Amino acid sequence: MRRTAPELMLTAATLIPPKLTAATLIIFRVAVLLAAAALMIAALISVSLVAAPAAAADSPPVNLGAEGLTPGLRVLKASDVSPWADVDPGSAVVVEIGAGDYYVAGLPDAVGRERYFVVMTSAGDPNRALATYVYGAKPGQRIVWRSDIVLPARPRTFKQGDSFGAVELRVNSGLPVDISDGATVATFQLYDPSDDVVLFSGRAAVISDVTQDATSGSWGASLIYDLQAGDLDVAGTLLGEFRICYPSGACHTLPTTPALELVVLEAF
Repeated sequence: MRRTAPELMLTAATLIPPKLTAATLIIFRVAVLLAAAALMIAALISVSLVAAPAAAADSPPVNLGAEGLTPGLRVLKASDVSPWADVDPGSAVVVEIGAGDYYVAGLPDAVGRERYFVVMTSAGDPNRALATYVYGAKPGQRIVWRSDIVLPARPRTFKQGDSFGAVELRVNSGLPVDISDGATVATFQLYDPSDDVVLFSGRAAVISDVTQDATSGSWGASLIYDLQAGDLDVAGTLLGEFRICYPSGACHTLPTTPALELVVLEAF
C-alpha cells in the first residue's frame, strides 16, 4: 500500500531506538524527510513520462522571402515497395515564425521503411513548390535496389535453337518482403544488343528458395526461367533480366548492372 510522506515519517519514527542522542535524532529525521521527498518527486516524474504525448515531427525552418504568406501543403508517402503517393496531411500545418521564415509542424511519424516528402506550395498554384522536406527511412541494405546478387562467374553458353535448360539468378538478400506469397510475380526478358531489340519479355519465371537474411531482416530468393522453343533462335551474346512486381504494383528489375549474359553459339 502506498503511504504519503507524513505516514512514512511516522512509521520511521517508531523505529528510532530510545537511546539516540538529540543530534543523531535530528540527522535521522532529516534523512527520512529527504527520502520521502525523493519518493514524491519520483512519483511525479513517472506520471509525467507516461502522460506526456509523443512529440510530432517538425520540418526545419525555411525562408520564403516574405511575411504573411499562406502556403499550401502537400504530403507524399512511399516505402521500398510502394511508389510516392499523396496522403492526407492530417494535423500537419505551415507555421510562420517571422521575418519570412516558415516551418511545417505536426508531421506524421515515419514508421519502419516509410518515407515522407513534404511540399510547401504556392497558395495560388498547388503545383508550384516553394520548399520541400524529406524524412523517414534511408536507402540501405533493406531497400530493393541494394540487393545482394550472385552473378554467374561466366556467361551461360547455349547452342542456337536450344530449348532445354534454364537461366537462374540468386538474390542473397535485399528483397523487402517474402516474395513467395503467391501475389508477387517474377518474369524474364531477353534482349539482343547487336540489333537493339527485345526478343521477348514478360515470360513467367519461377520463385524458389525464399529465405530471410538474419543480419538485415530482408529476403533472398532464386529466380529461374525455363527456356522455351524459339527463345534462342538468334546467335550471339544476349542479355537477360528478371523483373519482380509486388501486389502494390511497384516493380523492379534485377540485376541492374551488369545484365545476365547468354552466349548463343551458331548452329552448324
